[in-house]
Amino acid sequence: MPEHQSSRYRDRPPVDNNIIRMLCGRPTAVAHDLICEHVKLGDRVVDATLGNGYDTIFLAGLVGPTGHVDSFDIQKEAIESAREKLREHNTCSNQVTLHHASHEKIGSLVKTPLQAVMFNLGYLPGGDKQVITRAASTLSALQAALDLLLPGGIVSIVAYIGHPGGMEEGEALRVFCRALEGSAFSVTFHESPSDNPIAPFLITINRD
Repeated sequence: MPEHQSSRYRDRPPVDNNIIRMLCGRPTAVAHDLICEHVKLGDRVVDATLGNGYDTIFLAGLVGPTGHVDSFDIQKEAIESAREKLREHNTCSNQVTLHHASHEKIGSLVKTPLQAVMFNLGYLPGGDKQVITRAASTLSALQAALDLLLPGGIVSIVAYIGHPGGMEEGEALRVFCRALEGSAFSVTFHESPSDNPIAPFLITINRD
């Protein structure tokens, strides 16, 4: 490359990989990257919406055998699917607790301070699309997660809003998170650059 061209590219600011992932429609990849920056071996974390278990497996890998993951889902099929995936990944049974319960039970079933909590809002992929997360229980769960969050901890929320009820939950979530600004928490809205009004979006909350 000629010198005049290389110097031009050399002075260009580095590309934000999170923006690239959002452009590619992958808010979950951004969430995983940010969670990795905050979670270490031995930490206690929560997967508030177990689904098919992929976030639980991801978290279990981060905290290792000395840490612990509490995972929540109201659907029995999600619990069974996740349990099978955990066996396939040789994850120790005492490293993960699968709660067949709504995420709004976090406050009553988890008593240990948390380093990270992950939410994926919507419905179980491949499951009954009538069974969805809803604003009231989600906000209750989110408040419980924030109450347990350690200083330096993080909550990630990926909201899928393209289904009936999704837009309402997404808007309630935005209002709740905006009200946190200026408190003990820092909120970042990772908006999708897509023109699609029902594109999923990511919100992260850090405890200062």
